[in-house]
Amino acid sequence: MRPVSSTALALAGALLHGAALAAQPLQVTTTADELDGVCDSHCSLRDAIEQANATPGLTHILLPAGDYRISRPSPFGAHGLATEEDQNQNDDYDIHGEMVIQGAGSESTRIIGFQFDDLPSFATTTDLAGQPLARLFEVHPGARLGLIDLQLMDGFSLLEGGALANHGETLLKNVDLYRNRVRTPEPLGSQSGKPLWGVGGGVVNYGSLKAYNTRFVSNSVEVQGLSRLSGSALFNYGELVLRDALFYANASPLEIWKDFGGPVLENHGSADIARMRMARNSLGVDGSIALRNHGTLKLSNSEFAPLQGLQNGSAEDPDAEAQLIHVTLYAGVRNDADMKVRNSVFSQDCGNGAQARFTASGLLVPAGSACPGDTFPIQARSTGVGNVAPAAPPGIRATPAQRTIQVELASLPAPGYPNAAAIDAAVGGCSGHDMTGAFRPQDGNGDGVARCDLGAMEKPGP
Repeated sequence: MRPVSSTALALAGALLHGAALAAQPLQVTTTADELDGVCDSHCSLRDAIEQANATPGLTHILLPAGDYRISRPSPFGAHGLATEEDQNQNDDYDIHGEMVIQGAGSESTRIIGFQFDDLPSFATTTDLAGQPLARLFEVHPGARLGLIDLQLMDGFSLLEGGALANHGETLLKNVDLYRNRVRTPEPLGSQSGKPLWGVGGGVVNYGSLKAYNTRFVSNSVEVQGLSRLSGSALFNYGELVLRDALFYANASPLEIWKDFGGPVLENHGSADIARMRMARNSLGVDGSIALRNHGTLKLSNSEFAPLQGLQNGSAEDPDAEAQLIHVTLYAGVRNDADMKVRNSVFSQDCGNGAQARFTASGLLVPAGSACPGDTFPIQARSTGVGNVAPAAPPGIRATPAQRTIQVELASLPAPGYPNAAAIDAAVGGCSGHDMTGAFRPQDGNGDGVARCDLGAMEKPGP
């Protein structure tokens, strides 16, 4: 992933470089989840957050390498299920002030949810009763949070946002979100007599969320009863900016709601996404939609692996808008709203609904596609290796206790290079770099003229 300068990040600039910082950084000195409200020579992460919440201006909290496990449960409520309090006394960390929490690296500083019993798939109320469960962070309206150089792991919510529920302004930089979960048992889905959504296995965003160099790995959503599921990694209702994001091995269940899949990322607000990869996510029984857009979407220099498709709008929602620039899709595209595509590659079928508006410039599609573009023979749709997408390396066998994000990512396939017909074939202007940060344009076909390729990747040479 490309290095990100903090001066390029509006919130990071305010948090890390502005004169608005309240005082000297608060130094966390213990990994224990303790609370006396004072961050002195003995300071927990909860103490530091408590002090930052009560201090005007921006507070910088330094979090050394280590595992910081939440261990302060709230009382149990209806059906014996865990409850939430919002004053940072128990369960998740409640953000009411303005602060940046900076770790020592995403693989060495880990903020971890409760230690709880192993849960079966499609856990029932009985399975969840008496379990001390909590997401990791809740950012309340008007609050501002920066999380930098750390990992959010094993957060757990009964409705939304396994690691993070954002109602304010949040920045993530060099953050891994790993193995966070939403599990919505039947009584929660049925209590109002109408469907509720179990959403955002990693993050649910209602406010402003900016994420740079962020990996969403093995987050999940499961639901029961009248509930429905979406956004196994991220569900957006607000304003979203993603740069250099990986979505890998996130999962929605196969058995529940067979008429309704579970995308990895669902957008109902505005989303500006660049340099993103979707790979090996489990997407429910319909098994084909990784990103579903019902809002406004700008997507560039991004790759969708096989079975990781994109849907824009629906028959009931024809007002969604999507703009795709230098996007490679090794899976299908469904458009029921307004979609504009430039310098991209769709290697599988593309369908437009009756109310769809679709325009394209520099689009490579298979013969017979319902989306207009230049066609290519299906048997010649890749370069060199003869496959649509690169083969994945063999997976590593590991018990649950041995699994870490490093182990999970050992099986991540390499990015795919463009179809032969996509090399040096861009129309009009193009971005100055590809998904990996390599410069565009390059002379990929060796004809002596450097032109941009179609799709997410720029071929370096013949």
